[in-house]
Amino acid sequence: MRTLLKALVALILIGVIGFGAYLVASPNSDIRNSMLNAALDKADVAGKADAALRANNTEIANRLGVDVETVDQAIDQLAIDEWEVTTLPDETQATGTIDVPYEGMNVAVTTYDDPSYVTVNVEGQDITFKVADSALEFSELAAQYQ
Repeated sequence: MRTLLKALVALILIGVIGFGAYLVASPNSDIRNSMLNAALDKADVAGKADAALRANNTEIANRLGVDVETVDQAIDQLAIDEWEVTTLPDETQATGTIDVPYEGMNVAVTTYDDPSYVTVNVEGQDITFKVADSALEFSELAAQYQ
């Protein structure tokens, strides 16, 4: 089930990152993060990713082997609109990476020992997110289906 959870996170992040990965970033990480957050907000990428997940909730439910209500609850808990681009703390250790081809691009999603962070690499551009606190609760929900 952990793989399915990571795949769901990858689907969300690919949608969120598709726009932001190609922005020209400042060498100052705080400025870069602010620029990326502003651009993602302006383009309503999180809203579009949320809408895409909801539009495909039946397919997601079928692939995960759960009911649609569970998928809708998980999407609510992911709270994509609350995720923020941030800088990964130095002490954080990677626990795994999922490679996901997307529209001809190489995309990799890395998870960490601190589940509050996820990094998406699109064509060599890394963007790290601090996920919403409610998204952390999703892992507990997913554990029920292992």
